[in-house]
Amino acid sequence: MNFDSTTCLNCHKEIHGKYCSHCGQSADTHRLSLSHFIAHDVVHGVFHLDKGLLFTIKQVLTRPGYAAMDYIAGKRKSYYNFFYLIFIIGRVLFFSE
Repeated sequence: MNFDSTTCLNCHKEIHGKYCSHCGQSADTHRLSLSHFIAHDVVHGVFHLDKGLLFTIKQVLTRPGYAAMDYIAGKRKSYYNFFYLIFIIGRVLFFSE
């Protein structure tokens, strides 16, 4: 991705560099793919619970379609990864029985 000058998908401000200076979202919001999900996101998500887990749960319960469409559209700064959320909920339900 070209990091010279783009528009932030999260707050729509102009980005100069690798991160938005207004909201902090990465300029590189890669396309969602299974290979990247397995190689990078699973390992990172299992060991880091830092990106708005409670906010994401609240949004999923109150506005599920809006939250999912925001995440798919690249507005990922305030959301925890939905795939990990499903994985964590699945583990909790599996081990609670």
